[in-house]
Amino acid sequence: MHKTFYIDVDEEVTSIIDRLKKSSVNENILVIPQRALILQSIVNLKLLKKEAEKNKKQVMIITQDAHGQALVERAGILVQSSMEGIEEENAIGENFQPKINDDSVKEKLSENMEKKEKLKSLGSGEFFDISPRKKEATLGMEKIRQSGRKKPKIISAEGDYNLMANFSNSKDKKNESDGYAGGLDPKKERGLERLFGEKPQEQEKKINSNNDSREKKVENGGEIEKTHNRVVSSKARKVFFFLGIICFFSIFSVGVYLFFPKVDVEIYPQTNVKKADLEIEAFSNEDASDEQSGMVIPCRVVEADSSISFSFEATGKKNISDQKAHGTVTLYNGYNSDLQQLVATTRLLTEEGRMFRLVESVVIPGISEIDGKSEPGTVEAEVVADQSGEEYNIEASEFSIPGFKGSPKYGKIYAKSSTKMIGGGSTGMELNSVSENDIASAKKKTEDSARNELKERINGKLEEGEVVLDSSIKEDFINSIASPGAGMVADDFSYQVDLRAKAIVVSQRKIDKLIEDYFAKNGQDGMDIAQIKVEYGNIDADFEKNNLTIRLNAEVLLQNRINLESLKTEVLGKNTSQLREIVDKNNQIKKVELSFYPDFLRGRIPSQGKWVNIKLIEPSLE
Repeated sequence: MHKTFYIDVDEEVTSIIDRLKKSSVNENILVIPQRALILQSIVNLKLLKKEAEKNKKQVMIITQDAHGQALVERAGILVQSSMEGIEEENAIGENFQPKINDDSVKEKLSENMEKKEKLKSLGSGEFFDISPRKKEATLGMEKIRQSGRKKPKIISAEGDYNLMANFSNSKDKKNESDGYAGGLDPKKERGLERLFGEKPQEQEKKINSNNDSREKKVENGGEIEKTHNRVVSSKARKVFFFLGIICFFSIFSVGVYLFFPKVDVEIYPQTNVKKADLEIEAFSNEDASDEQSGMVIPCRVVEADSSISFSFEATGKKNISDQKAHGTVTLYNGYNSDLQQLVATTRLLTEEGRMFRLVESVVIPGISEIDGKSEPGTVEAEVVADQSGEEYNIEASEFSIPGFKGSPKYGKIYAKSSTKMIGGGSTGMELNSVSENDIASAKKKTEDSARNELKERINGKLEEGEVVLDSSIKEDFINSIASPGAGMVADDFSYQVDLRAKAIVVSQRKIDKLIEDYFAKNGQDGMDIAQIKVEYGNIDADFEKNNLTIRLNAEVLLQNRINLESLKTEVLGKNTSQLREIVDKNNQIKKVELSFYPDFLRGRIPSQGKWVNIKLIEPSLE
């Protein structure tokens, strides 16, 4: 007993498996059209087999799709191309009841199905195997009819039936039927002739003939569009082929004419180099005029200052024996706004009674107002212990000035140290100290950094086109000192530089303009300046009058003046030999280079100016 399922072209494998699970029998036949979705992937077929085995179902696939048959066999499922050899009396129909409201449509469908059942019992599968083109043509109509198609009613028969055994028997029967010369049983052939009035061979010829001029109905906006295939003769094909070639080359030729050829013409002019030593005067006063000298430009003064302090490691060594401790303190003046001077050796006393003295004289600023608050004046100074000994290596402390004791200044003018005093000792030991080399190295590094910072600040004040020439800057070192100084015991020291500079700046554009004017008067007619190269010599700066005397060597590159538009008109339509003659006659041109696009069209310059790009190549002194 078996059940037959008719599969749609676009039916998914999940839908087929669903229908298979609902089948009431073990043997199931799937009738699948060509190019159906399930036949496109072996994965779907293997999944179908797996689900069939899982549900204890036997499956056979009927399809005329050669590629699909190969995939089905690879998936391990039984397959054949027609229903031939399968006993219809053992079939159970699928429960499918379409809704058809039109009685006339029902009658026509019923008649068509009855004829189809009669034809199934006659002949072989090959007789009804129409060409793939015919099947494709009817595919659209089949989908239109599908919603109202009624499956043939198959009569069930009792008894045991085995699909696998029946498949083997059908193979044997097919082999026996192959013995007929026409592939059909003569009795069935006569039955078909009586039914249709034609022999099966004539019927097959008629079907094949109809394939060449079939009508294909396509649903489009509620209307049915009919298209007819027409057979084109071999002679017409040749005509169309040659016409296509002619059209292609015509379009290609028009494209080449419209877009090609293009050519770039590069003109290299004749050049000449001239040099001159010049002297230019620069005045900061606005009364300076060109009448004083032929080469005069204005200048202006720019000032800037820089203050830099760096810390360095002390690398010197010093043996200590009965040495006095020393260090740095900050002196405060909270008495009044007047300056307070303290001479060298002024005594400073700690709360523990340790006495220190100022190394040098200092002046303490008075009280000042900062944001509405009174702040005492401060200054740093170096001190040294009054006596030698390690006990003077004290930590940060506060100091009073015994000399002011008994006066209002006592307690108002005082000192504080923020670091430990060092260097005191009574026994021999070796400590780090600041050497002369340490100070010399620190001075160079700090002053160089101060100069670089100063130049950056001056450059930041320049206007567009202005330059600072060498020897036009005057430096003034306000302060350049190490603390602690050379020979002092310390692990590190600082070096501070306060630098102020004054620069006289000029405009490079105005210098170039003077050079251009000079060579325009002393150059060659018909030549233009292409490039200027300037090397500055000695520069004398008068920082009191703020004037400069600039000496320089000027080198200019002159090029011939060429009328490109006139030259372009002259070279249009010329070949390379004619172009060479034009270049040889024109003493303004050094050489000409051509670039053709595409390259295989080289040999002649286009006669239309829009396809010719001519440009002058600027020469260089390099």
